[in-house]
Amino acid sequence: MRFRLVCKLWMDGSGIRKPRELGARVIDHSFHPRRWILLTDEKKEADEATPTRRMLLNLTTRKTIQVDLPELAGHSVVPGPAAAPEGMLVVRDERSLVVRLLNPLTRHVVDLPTLLTLRPGNRRRGPVPSSFAEDHEVTAAGFADASTIVVYLGNANQLVVARPGDARWTLVGGLDPEFPLRSTATFQSRFYCVDRCQLLVVDMERGPRAQLVVAANLERRYRTVGMVDDGGRLMAVCSRDQVVRADARWMSSLETRVELFHVDLQEEKLSRIEDLGERAVFAGLRGAVLLPSTKYYFSVDRGTVFFRFGSSQRHFGAFHVRRRHTCYIASVWGKLPQRVASYVTTLRYLY
Repeated sequence: MRFRLVCKLWMDGSGIRKPRELGARVIDHSFHPRRWILLTDEKKEADEATPTRRMLLNLTTRKTIQVDLPELAGHSVVPGPAAAPEGMLVVRDERSLVVRLLNPLTRHVVDLPTLLTLRPGNRRRGPVPSSFAEDHEVTAAGFADASTIVVYLGNANQLVVARPGDARWTLVGGLDPEFPLRSTATFQSRFYCVDRCQLLVVDMERGPRAQLVVAANLERRYRTVGMVDDGGRLMAVCSRDQVVRADARWMSSLETRVELFHVDLQEEKLSRIEDLGERAVFAGLRGAVLLPSTKYYFSVDRGTVFFRFGSSQRHFGAFHVRRRHTCYIASVWGKLPQRVASYVTTLRYLY
């Protein structure tokens, strides 16, 4: 649904405020564009006059739209689904380091504190060192509850939380300082992440400050783990390298195998998924994207997980879940690195 098409009589009679009337301190999840993702591509000459124009893709219908977002001026946009909770864009003001949430359909903006509040007290005044800005780039974000935002600063390996109107960001406890998070995702307004071999969740009620607690244990230590909402169930997309026999001389090689699980958050256990049916999954370093149906994606095979592999993750492969067969498409991915700023954009090249 695009909000400019919503019936005005319904909106006026519902008692619900229009999205842009909510103010900079209100988060209303009912307006979040959950099925839309931001596509990133190389800049074209035609875009120079409109530098804040962006392309959005509806994952369900394959429809793409162009939107002009002047709110992006002077801001960096965090790429990938791990930093777009419920379709909201997480942006950082490059001068003040203020973090904001932007709804790309309604243009409603929610203000959050500046990351400068993470500097030691005696260093908060004066110019901001470039090293601080680099160390405090937002690499992932999500919701800890209906009104709390979680931000992961991957370069500094810090997890922090804040609500609109708060004066500062607060560190989350329980994060291993020696091991960066491998993946993150927002599911039902909760922030989940994976460390070495555990799936963790940010708990806002465990103590005086937010704390990471175990939500489930993984069966083994996987090379990559992504998470995505599968129609109301949390799906874990795991990959590992498996040794296979190549020929009669017993020469061996590695093959990427993908394993899918639904996470039972009440029992804290995993149940294996043997078939994706009509769905397809794109998994990468910045998270995972699920197509609820490949009906409108004519070149995307149903029941398949597409993934990155190889040195610097430059290549592209496909794993058919039911047949448990891996197919490498290295030649396709080899053409993309210079043109694609986020792996999610590969969706544009596959339909």
